[in-house]
Amino acid sequence: MNPAQGQSREYMHGLRMEPVVAVRHMAARRIVSRAGVAHGETAEVTQHCTIVADPPWKVATGRPMSNYSNMKGADGELQKWVVAGSTSRPQAYPTMTVAEICALRPSTAPAAHLYLWTINAYLQDAFTVARAWGFKPSTMLVWAKRPMGGGLGGCYGLATEYCLFARRGTLKATGRVGRNWFDWKRPYKNGAGLHSAKPPEFYSMVETISPGPRLEMFARAPRPGWDVWGNEVESYPLTQEGQPK
Repeated sequence: MNPAQGQSREYMHGLRMEPVVAVRHMAARRIVSRAGVAHGETAEVTQHCTIVADPPWKVATGRPMSNYSNMKGADGELQKWVVAGSTSRPQAYPTMTVAEICALRPSTAPAAHLYLWTINAYLQDAFTVARAWGFKPSTMLVWAKRPMGGGLGGCYGLATEYCLFARRGTLKATGRVGRNWFDWKRPYKNGAGLHSAKPPEFYSMVETISPGPRLEMFARAPRPGWDVWGNEVESYPLTQEGQPK
């Protein structure tokens, strides 16, 4: 697949990778392919102005679910899923500790924007990672999902994800959005929500607000006009040997 053609494929983080060390080793080897550069050729590292990252936090995935039906609830229409097992599903990709994620600090421009995805259990850690990467936390963006019934959570079911917007330096935004919460639809495939997948509207919003060059870390697919890094795409190097982070 040529990333420059904008073709897409859907997958989970590290679906074909087994040990967590494989993710760390990938960064150490500085895989150097990018859009428009043949695999195996060396590409100079760009100091990106915009970084999007969706780290593989260590989390429980919840019990397996099967077919769902729509039903009315106190909060409106819900998707009621049938529980198909009694134990949490194993993660389909290698996860990383907070310390390992902090150590992945990418090379960025002196003035840059960061969009760091996180979940309820790792809200505080997202601030730690942002600071470790040289950014100052600014605004927490909230993705309010349609409740699915059951799912994760205790007294309160979890139906949100969070994206920490952070700044480095004084990069001027190229637009403005009048709120910080969004009710985007989950990406679906064959009637089931894609685990951890982010909606295309999010990327369109980033492109409206934050200038390039742009890098997506832990990317699921090539994205036209972006550099991507991850173990399921031809990856751009996070840093260059000998170059300060």
